[in-house]
Amino acid sequence: MHACIRNSDAGVHQNRFGGTRHVVHRPGQRSSAMTCPINSQVHIPVTARSEARPIRPFGPGTHLWEWGGDMRVWLIYGAAAFVLQGTHPIVAKGVFDHSTVFTDPYGRGIRSFEATQRWIYGGEQAYDEARKLRDIHRTIQGSDYEGKRYHALNAEPYAWVWATGWFTFLPAVRSFSREPVTRETERQLYTEMQDLGRILGVAERMIPDTLEDFEAYLAGMLEQLRAGHPDMAAGLEVFSVIPAPPYVPRALWSPVGRVAGGFALFVIAAYGPPLLRDLLGEYAGYTWTRRRQWKADALVRSVQIVGPFIPERLRYVPSTYRARRRARRTPSLTMVR
Repeated sequence: MHACIRNSDAGVHQNRFGGTRHVVHRPGQRSSAMTCPINSQVHIPVTARSEARPIRPFGPGTHLWEWGGDMRVWLIYGAAAFVLQGTHPIVAKGVFDHSTVFTDPYGRGIRSFEATQRWIYGGEQAYDEARKLRDIHRTIQGSDYEGKRYHALNAEPYAWVWATGWFTFLPAVRSFSREPVTRETERQLYTEMQDLGRILGVAERMIPDTLEDFEAYLAGMLEQLRAGHPDMAAGLEVFSVIPAPPYVPRALWSPVGRVAGGFALFVIAAYGPPLLRDLLGEYAGYTWTRRRQWKADALVRSVQIVGPFIPERLRYVPSTYRARRRARRTPSLTMVR
């Protein structure tokens, strides 16, 4: 792993927490402060790789079908996985160079969530949605923080975006499953993750064959990503104050946005891997404490207690709820519409 290299003429960026970091890249600007390369050929451990299984659309009885649209899951565990994607320097560079997340955060978030729902609940439609995703990313390219060319569909960063879903779905199964969560349960979930990766077009060589290999891959990536990248502070600061929704006056929204931002940082630190706490502390001055840990545990316990009393139609967005109902009536018609 290469260390970050700071240029001697780097400026200083100060965030609202009082922390400082070398100058960061903003949309439309070229970064000059740090270069944080990551290995272009990440080692994927392989143990007697088997041939890929035929990909089947998800349906009732799978873990992704049960939890992939549950709003409790996304409220608690979704943000950490999203931020993990941006810890990858190539993913981050693509976001800062091309994404509408800074100019249309709500629209971008809604479109991403709707796409996720179609991958899981769309039946055969999942393949069309995944094809749209790849088509959109075909034009996303540029120069990375070292000045080297990158493309959004490069196998290694594209696979990392897929892999971060594990940090949403595994804790969801562990927190909310009615059945005991065993190692076999986790292997079943990973088999579904493999299928999701193949639907999305992740290169087969980037999909570890076993759960143990996948865990080794994740551990290696998380260690490499500790190096950070020039836009890390700016990326994390996006969550510190949630912007006003369309048509809501900023002056009225400002206090709400700060409270919402505080909650966003809290769930990112609370429910992501330790790497995120370290990065939040270093780049955003957000320190994890025993009191915050107590609140994090209490929140999960509260959702576990209240969750069974929340009607299904309120736990899922309408299109997903309809897909689940259709699947119960006619299993062959599992499709988000």
